[in-house]
Amino acid sequence: MVVGSKGLKVIGGDAVEQHQRRQVPFMEFKNGYKYPDDMDADLEALDDYRDRSIGPFGVFPLGESPQSQETQLTPVSIASASSYVAPTADTLLPRELWLHPRLQVDASLTYKIYTGEYNAEVSDWEQVKREIFAGFYGLKPHNRILDRMNMDDGARKAAVEEYLRKFIVDVDPGYHGDSVTGILQHPQTRHLVKEFRKLGPSLMHIMCKNSIFNTVMVPTLFKALGEMLIKKPTGTEDIIDLIKQTFILEALAMATIDRYRTLFDISGDHECSLQKLRCFIYLREANLYNLSRIFMMLATVQDGKVKVTNHGLLDYLLEKGVIDQLLMMVILALKQEESTNIYYNNETLFSIAMGLHSFLDSRQVSSSVRDLMLWIRYLNLFFRSTSIIDMDKYESQEENYYDPDSFAMSEQNYTRIEIKQVVMDSWEPMEVDNVPKKLLERPPVVDKPPRTYTIRFNYGPEFEEEEDSEPESDSDAGPIRFDASRALPFSSVELSFGIPYSLLSLMERTVELSDHRNYILRKRVFPRNFPKQCCDIEEELRNWKHPWQLYEAANGSYKFSSPAHQAVYHLSTCFYNTILMFFFRIVKETHPRRLQEHVVSTVRHLENLRSLAQRTRGVTDMRVGLPFWCFFVAGSDAMDPELQQRYDVLGKSFFDAGEKWIGKQALFEIWRGRNSSDDELRDASWLDLVKYWHIGGYI
Repeated sequence: MVVGSKGLKVIGGDAVEQHQRRQVPFMEFKNGYKYPDDMDADLEALDDYRDRSIGPFGVFPLGESPQSQETQLTPVSIASASSYVAPTADTLLPRELWLHPRLQVDASLTYKIYTGEYNAEVSDWEQVKREIFAGFYGLKPHNRILDRMNMDDGARKAAVEEYLRKFIVDVDPGYHGDSVTGILQHPQTRHLVKEFRKLGPSLMHIMCKNSIFNTVMVPTLFKALGEMLIKKPTGTEDIIDLIKQTFILEALAMATIDRYRTLFDISGDHECSLQKLRCFIYLREANLYNLSRIFMMLATVQDGKVKVTNHGLLDYLLEKGVIDQLLMMVILALKQEESTNIYYNNETLFSIAMGLHSFLDSRQVSSSVRDLMLWIRYLNLFFRSTSIIDMDKYESQEENYYDPDSFAMSEQNYTRIEIKQVVMDSWEPMEVDNVPKKLLERPPVVDKPPRTYTIRFNYGPEFEEEEDSEPESDSDAGPIRFDASRALPFSSVELSFGIPYSLLSLMERTVELSDHRNYILRKRVFPRNFPKQCCDIEEELRNWKHPWQLYEAANGSYKFSSPAHQAVYHLSTCFYNTILMFFFRIVKETHPRRLQEHVVSTVRHLENLRSLAQRTRGVTDMRVGLPFWCFFVAGSDAMDPELQQRYDVLGKSFFDAGEKWIGKQALFEIWRGRNSSDDELRDASWLDLVKYWHIGGYI
């Protein structure tokens, strides 16, 4: 055998097929890979930018994108990546972390609140990003509730007194006395409580006269304030007083930051607006220390995770009738952090919230407490849909999702499921006792048309060209169907969020399925019933019908019974479209081009909600807010620049003055990828960016 210029040749033997080395399929090089002799231009370009490399050989070409015209959605001097290794379950798409000039004021506000320095000079934007996006830089966040829970209780109590003293001195410099009493008795507190009554749309999507905000939360706040005013100081403090105090201070904090935003919109930062910002920082810091004190009484911390364990204390609070105030305290804590775009405390707060929900679910509680528990479920749905699961401690909350004994694992080919045969020593019939219980209880088989379901795991390029059984357009973007015969007694919370309970349950199962899919892809395990689970939920999503009759169709138009009916209709349609997109995009891996009808339908209903909110403002008692979850998930898949502009206009009009600026910045980065020349960036989902930026659970 000799090596020649044309490959390998055998001497003295039969003729054999010759092979050149470049034809041997040892490795596949992507289009963007370059040999060392071809990288000089790219290396020169790297001198003007920070190093960006991927893989052992490849680099990013850093030339300007063909679409280099400056627009509101395109940052200046941002180089676009045009080729890289395709992502898998273990690799993420590199994404830029930058601040749009329009959002720098909002970022500076979050930075000041997070660091507790209201007069901080913000000039180093790299430092701002390192504080706000600590996970992206591999840093550990600080000033969290979890960090305060590790402190001594005496130190926590002293910190609360210090910040409350600063607050009362800022409001009334001549006051001398007990800080808590001074705050509760001060006229400014009564004014802030009245302002808090106007914040319903920031807590839920529809606020009306009979909403839970007006019928439960506001009266309970007044009751707690009155009880704290007439209570004589005893020198001792119990958990009930601490819960009431924190509940009141959270309401004051939210009213204060809302007032700051109003003043800032009018005339920017000046002495009056800065005084409101200082007061909010003092109240927020005091609230975080109070929350850490309460949580230490209710829960335990293990491996950085908080778990509610003190059921005896919860039974005591339930007996004393303050469990509703505890739930509302946790809800306002979540909304307080949401209003500042600080998401580091979300995991701790939701762990406490769902721990309380699990405890109360097995107890006899009042209808108002049940409504508060449902409120927490809605908030937890939005949190879980964008959170990053812990692969080492993942547990499915729903039964029959997976059985470790049924996993089919293959070390060499992860796309093949092997079913091992059971070898029987004899042909004797199997005893019934040895049959699994699930098989004995299996329902009778119903003859149905066969269903096809394709799941792409993207383990190699050889599978990317396979025919997909999906239709050209996964479109169910028409009017949602109604089935009034299925209507059941409903809660006012369902109306306030615009999500019927049946849709909420389906959305929770869809989010659970997406988490489970992420788990099995990362762990390389394939439950045999997973495709069936996907197929069943897809069928339920497509066949879902609205249980409420909200309008009458006549002459090609819709006649709504009231503005509230119209608001619920638009909200329900937005959430239905969005959960369909969530399923198709995250679970079924549908190309975003096939979902554009859902994107258009969602923005149309969001615009109708905006028009409805403007028409009803000052005319009726109803207030309408836009759901940011729908805005973000649907808007991230907008591929047409004009469609992106429609979403951007909505974001500026409804989520302004620091609200949800991180989500809007994420949209700008996603749209930058959509408009680039790189196929992978154009097709990437919002989930890639959430993971890469480490902002899980923010939305």
